[in-house]
Amino acid sequence: MLFIAASLVACAVEEPATSVTTQGVTSSNKIALNKIALNKIALNKIALNKIELNKIALNKIALNSLSTQALLDNNVPGGREILEYLVSCAFPENVTLVGTPTGGSPIEFRGSIGLAPRWETRQLTLKEKRWVSACMLARVSNSGTPLFISLRGNHDSLTVSASEAANYDYEEGAFYGDIFTPEGEDIVALTCRGSDLASGNGGATFTLRQCAESNDGVTSICGMQWAGDCAKFDTSWACDESGEYYGRCHDHATADGKWRESIHARYEEVITVFVTEQPLLGP
Repeated sequence: MLFIAASLVACAVEEPATSVTTQGVTSSNKIALNKIALNKIALNKIALNKIELNKIALNKIALNSLSTQALLDNNVPGGREILEYLVSCAFPENVTLVGTPTGGSPIEFRGSIGLAPRWETRQLTLKEKRWVSACMLARVSNSGTPLFISLRGNHDSLTVSASEAANYDYEEGAFYGDIFTPEGEDIVALTCRGSDLASGNGGATFTLRQCAESNDGVTSICGMQWAGDCAKFDTSWACDESGEYYGRCHDHATADGKWRESIHARYEEVITVFVTEQPLLGP
């Protein structure tokens, strides 16, 4: 079997490269027998709450300046779990990464969504960093209950079937940002509220999925920066594109649809989460 060294370095091509050594991680083109996601419905078992969101911030240090070995060995809190979901977000279903913890047995990390498949052979571009970040943030949960959710966005890997669109038809909100910021800087975790979450539609699912909601108008219930409503449901909104999903979302809402780009950061790499009315629990 041919194994290829996987360069899981988390720096953008546009930025100076950080010296990163990848140890003990190889990949092979193996069909995942136990798929993490089916038809791009991502299993939300990462179940991050405020404390777990901090794990992403802590693991950013390992992603940017250490090796994947630190994640495999759980030298940073929840490192192996974070690595599992990074692989799930970045690689497609036909790719499995195999990592060997120090003194342990090999562990398989299966791809699923495929937002940055070339991460195996080169550094992430800025757009890829943001797509993977959006995927990780979209899978954050306030309740800790494993749910199935539908991820959608302007990326070929986020195309959904007609049946998925019909079954997962309640719009929770959009997620975007950058969890690969330089060492010493906080991660950028942004969210805005979707139409059904804003209107109160969605049934029991939204009692378990409220990361796009805020109690104070500043921070989301899950600890992200809250940008307000995604579209013009009320007086101000964060995104200037909407349809099947959101795009061109900003870090602040505006009441006139005009943003000062020098102040209000804009993200093209946005993932919109849709849920089904009655929650479908994962394993």
